[in-house]
Amino acid sequence: MENQILIGIIAVSAAVFVIATVFYYPDVIKKILFRLGLGMAGIAGANYCLSLIGAGIYVGLNPLSILVLLVLGGPGVVLLYGIEAYGKFFI
Repeated sequence: MENQILIGIIAVSAAVFVIATVFYYPDVIKKILFRLGLGMAGIAGANYCLSLIGAGIYVGLNPLSILVLLVLGGPGVVLLYGIEAYGKFFI
């Protein structure tokens, strides 16, 4: 029961935060969506180029990678490919 109350409080707080951000700072949303778009295009382009040279390093677009792109933008692309390369070559 306590977990459901905690999840409800977190959900309501997140909704209030998002609504307040959109209302008071609409440019922030544009900036975040621009970062997301560039990051997704960067991943698609890098996947294509790496497949041409046969590197075998691919980063998928899933909710976790999209979250990384929303928060970090361009450095997030480098981070995702760094993690993938580390996993491929050292593990």
